[in-house]
Amino acid sequence: MRRFAVIDLIGGWISDETTILAFYNVVGQHELSKQIFVTSMLTSSNGV
Repeated sequence: MRRFAVIDLIGGWISDETTILAFYNVVGQHELSKQIFVTSMLTSSNGV
């Protein structure tokens, strides 16, 4: 699973559950999920 998600447990910092949940709540409160999805699709289609 770590290899699939490209998570390096030795060399990097990993967000804890509280941080992820706080981000999830902000996205939900401000209805940002569609914007994030569109931006990520545009970025990946440009090869960035």
